[in-house]
Amino acid sequence: FVDAIGSAIKDGLARSELRALNNLGGPLEWEDPSRSINLARAGLELGQRLGHRDAVLNALSSIAYGSFITGDWASADAAIGEVGDEEPPPTVEVQLLWGRWLLAAARSETSEAARIEGRLEELFTRVSQPQFQSGQLLTGSVVEYYAGRFGEAYRWAMAGASSAANRHAHNLAGRAALRLGDLGAARAALREAEASPERGRVPGAIAADLRAGVLALEGRADEAVGAYVDVMRQLRDLGLAVDLAICQLEFAALVGIDRPEARLAAEEARATLTRWGARALLAQLDALEVAAPA
Repeated sequence: FVDAIGSAIKDGLARSELRALNNLGGPLEWEDPSRSINLARAGLELGQRLGHRDAVLNALSSIAYGSFITGDWASADAAIGEVGDEEPPPTVEVQLLWGRWLLAAARSETSEAARIEGRLEELFTRVSQPQFQSGQLLTGSVVEYYAGRFGEAYRWAMAGASSAANRHAHNLAGRAALRLGDLGAARAALREAEASPERGRVPGAIAADLRAGVLALEGRADEAVGAYVDVMRQLRDLGLAVDLAICQLEFAALVGIDRPEARLAAEEARATLTRWGARALLAQLDALEVAAPA
């Protein structure tokens, strides 16, 4: 009897620890992505020990997304692969599919991306929570951005912003507006992002990226160069490898690949994107180099 009570107490404490790990991991994505991944890995181990299926699946989803944004795409693939043929609850499957959708889009695996989008559309007949509706629109915006369809990326991001107040939505809209050369829309997105109550080092770095792009579109190239160099430092410090590569592409596109600093950034982006097999983003870089003055 005493042993049974001891076991129950241990089990209860472990489940409390699991809830704490889940509660801490989400907010840390905005502040320290690497620590957020570490918490997700701890949650995975604890969930497996407790035999808590939903906790395991949620942890795998967090690991996949965190690994993707920090550039460890092999770990993202591995986390998604661990789910296997198991059919998760709809909301968990949605989050896992978002990670797979981003990977497929970045790699120009168009048929796989289309298959995933179709499955997501099916799931959204059963998933109605506003945060998931917004998440679907914002993930779609990133997919369109990777494909170089910046008008569609902007449209999806603004739809996400209207469905749920979200600083991330305005950051994505601003990045798309920059690549469209729409200074008014980029300024508006930056204002909305800066006015958001959501705070953290991650959204702050992306907002700094938008400010650098606005400087470039205003023709203040020297100031933009300095701003982009600072943004790249922030993104490196945060370990946000994907955002860094996108920032480097944007730097080259807006300031001009003929500027030494922008060319160096583009060369680094090419090495990174080649290592990942990110053919969609490499195609954007190729187009910039073809258009560059001789």
